[in-house]
Amino acid sequence: MNYIDGQTAMVGDEVLIDGRHKGIVVACIDSGQYTAQYPQSEWAYLVEGTLIDTDFGGLIHYKNSANESIALVKRGVNL
Repeated sequence: MNYIDGQTAMVGDEVLIDGRHKGIVVACIDSGQYTAQYPQSEWAYLVEGTLIDTDFGGLIHYKNSANESIALVKRGVNL
């Protein structure tokens, strides 16, 4: 998945969703990046997109075609 500026999402990134909600990327399904808490064996069935732990709804799966505006705030360290 790419952010609105074209950069590729990476595990650990801090993001801003629709200009008001915060989140942390915990899995990038497209690139095969997962955290220990959200392992590939449990989430790869989603096939595409990212898993973001949000401040408004907990864990949310965003498909590559999501209508939400997701912007990179800060590159994170791998979780």
